[in-house]
Amino acid sequence: MRLLPLGLLLLLPQAQAVTPLAQIEAAVDQALSERVASHAQRQGWQGLRFVRESGTLIGNAPPQACAEPLQPRAAQSADAPHGRQRFSLYCPTQPGWSRDYVAEVELYLPVLFTSQAIERGQTLGAGQLKRQEVALGKLSRGFYHRAEEVIGQGAKRSIRADQLLTPALLGQALLVRRGQQVKIQASQDGISASALGEALENGQRGAVIRVRNLSSEKVIKAKVMDEGVVSSRYQ
Repeated sequence: MRLLPLGLLLLLPQAQAVTPLAQIEAAVDQALSERVASHAQRQGWQGLRFVRESGTLIGNAPPQACAEPLQPRAAQSADAPHGRQRFSLYCPTQPGWSRDYVAEVELYLPVLFTSQAIERGQTLGAGQLKRQEVALGKLSRGFYHRAEEVIGQGAKRSIRADQLLTPALLGQALLVRRGQQVKIQASQDGISASALGEALENGQRGAVIRVRNLSSEKVIKAKVMDEGVVSSRYQ
């Protein structure tokens, strides 16, 4: 049997073998589609979709379908239409024609996974990411949807390939690694100078670490300013 577009289904004269239950479920799906689209727009998500996994009509089905599109009434909320959702539907041309319908809804969204293993402290780049659709009900530990949310962050610990990225796994990237040669910048009374040093500790941006000046062999404390660059204002 040829499937009719949802909008056409809602507008067809209901005497044409469209059952009241089918009309109710079509109206519920239309209302869910609008709420999901609105929620996705608020969140800035692309690709959010819903599945009505089950549904229950409260009471018996009306004896006949409504001659006009049904009007759904559901509590408006900024939250995602996920889980148990209750709708009240009525026929605008038939007083007394109203029914309640309870739907179980699951939402699916493409979220970020690793495309390869990531070492602890490694900075994430676009080439290490991929998207995979997951049910939102399974994302209780958090997730990332947009690549710009994670690019440039560092792995707090080793992350295996094909692993869901969550906030617990990521933090500031390491800009300096222990044993790395770094540029030491110093300034005093408007005079600037620089020297080469060796980092004795790992460091994220803003961290104060120990650095050995390779010329004087003196160990100083320096603030990590950029990748491979420290400032000796903290010596």
